[in-house]
Amino acid sequence: MASNIVSDTIDGAYPVAGVDNDTQGFRDNFTIIKSGLSTAAGEITTLQNSTAKLNAGNDFNGTNINDANFNLATDQYHGIGTVISGQNISLLNGRYQTASINVPEGVSDINFALADWPARDNLSKVTVHLFGNDSPVNVSFSVAAGGTIKYGPGYPRAGGSGAATLSVDSSVDPYIIEFWTYNQGTTVYADYKGQFSA
Repeated sequence: MASNIVSDTIDGAYPVAGVDNDTQGFRDNFTIIKSGLSTAAGEITTLQNSTAKLNAGNDFNGTNINDANFNLATDQYHGIGTVISGQNISLLNGRYQTASINVPEGVSDINFALADWPARDNLSKVTVHLFGNDSPVNVSFSVAAGGTIKYGPGYPRAGGSGAATLSVDSSVDPYIIEFWTYNQGTTVYADYKGQFSA
């Protein structure tokens, strides 16, 4: 943005050496300088409040970043920890989230609700990485705001053709699922990446 500081009206030749100068010239120059400093303070404050920082988090509030080259960029990771009952998986926590399922004895089902999709029609993704406790638990997913999940062709289904259900048991070999939406979570797509092992 162009600065609004006006400096060209300052009389740089004032005061004139060896002459009894009128004090009005001093007052005029000081008024212009004071006004310029006030404008500069406002512009600097705006820059401090609305530009990207290297020493603080930045919220771009949905604005585009165009023609950028990213080097050594990462996605936010969040370790949910051990879960004993269903809960939300909030996208506010990051694009890659892990959880260890350890439901009470006798419980065989758990549901995770995918929550806090961005409130704009842009592509948004989250990858969920699950461990079990060596006893099978049927894991299902829903959308917290009431959206619909559409499952890819390789997603496990109960009985081979029933409801989309993932049986999680291993505490060492994780199960990984990627979810994404482009319409604020109204329709969420699920791709089962598989169970990963050594």
